[in-house]
Parts: sequence; C-alpha cells; structure tokens
Amino acid sequence: MQKEPRTEREIFEDLVKLCTRPGYVHAIAYLCFRDNVIRYTKDVSGKDFAKVRPFERLIRNEINALIGCMVKADLDWSLPEPATMNELIESSDSLLAEYHDRMRADAYAGMSAEAVQSGFDPTSTGEALREAVFYAAESAYVFQFRDMAC
Repeated sequence: MQKEPRTEREIFEDLVKLCTRPGYVHAIAYLCFRDNVIRYTKDVSGKDFAKVRPFERLIRNEINALIGCMVKADLDWSLPEPATMNELIESSDSLLAEYHDRMRADAYAGMSAEAVQSGFDPTSTGEALREAVFYAAESAYVFQFRDMAC
C-alpha cells in the first residue's frame, strides 16, 4: 500500500522543529560552507567548478528558509555531538528535497495533454507559480531580509 504524500504544511512544520533544535546554528554554518565554497589548490580552474553539482547543493532561498525557521526560537549555540550534527544536516537535506518534490507535484497537478487541449491554464493557480518563484535566482533584496525577519 502506497503512503499518501505529506502536505507542504506538514513538511514545513517538521522543518521548523528541526531548525529550532539545540545547536542547529552549527548545521546552518556547515550547510552554508558546504554549498557556497568552491575549494581549489593553486589556481581556480574549470575542474574545480565541475566538482560542484548544482542539484546536490542548497540554493540561497533554501538556506534562507532554514535560517528563518531557526530564528523562530531562541538560538542555542551548544555544539552538537558529531552524530547529532550529521542527523541535523541529513534531515535538512531530506526535508528540503521532500518539500521541493511536494511543491513540484502541486505545481503539475491536473496538468495533462487533455487538460491543456481543453483550455487548462497551468499558470492560473498559485501552486503552479510557487515552485518557479521559490527556486528562482533571488527572492528578495538583501536589505529586505532584515525587514522581513521581524
């Protein structure tokens, strides 16, 4: 029996629970380093960039979402044990992938060749646009994050 996929709300609630765990700030620091630093030895080359796989990296909007969830509670700066740190990182990646899959499924729900031929407009719903907007290059200007954080 196939399990019903979780809703975005359910996944996001789990993300908030994860991000407000003690020491999560260290997981954020690791994720920022892992997904935003390109390592090289002497001179930067195309091979250095080729090692970076874009689909395995979190985009800025995903990291910002994690930070937004994290600041919903007082920050706990305690350093997690290595196994806990690994769990925080893996759970972050897993929940964000599940969230993206759910958002993508909602965006394409009801879309078929027959529906389009019958006049169905996929851009007529918010669900169809949300995935494209969230995964676009930039969601806000840097100064807006400060104002929206409140």
